[in-house]
Amino acid sequence: MKAHLEALALARAGGPEARRWEGSLLNNLGRESRLAQAAVADATRTLNMSLAMYMDGATNYLEVAVAQEQLLGQQVSAITLQTRRQLASVQLIRALGGGWSADELPTGKSLFLYVDNPSP
Repeated sequence: MKAHLEALALARAGGPEARRWEGSLLNNLGRESRLAQAAVADATRTLNMSLAMYMDGATNYLEVAVAQEQLLGQQVSAITLQTRRQLASVQLIRALGGGWSADELPTGKSLFLYVDNPSP
């Protein structure tokens, strides 16, 4: 998290290298998020197999409970990564000068002016 805050400070300073670093962070978080989703899918399959074995009498319910616990842990990790990725996206947009306030949206007249003359 400290590295992310440092990248955010650099991006706010406005350098292209900082924006590239922040974009790289987003790519890494995206890759981690995909891996976490794969881990959730694996844990779900494990839980389904444990449930099937329990229903067939091949194992005790402890195996099912352990599989449920592992699935929950993987789901929490995946959600945490998704949250970090979304926060990093918002911070990058803000660092590049964007915002989320309705006051920052273009008005009807300025929007038409932009369409007629898109150069800044």
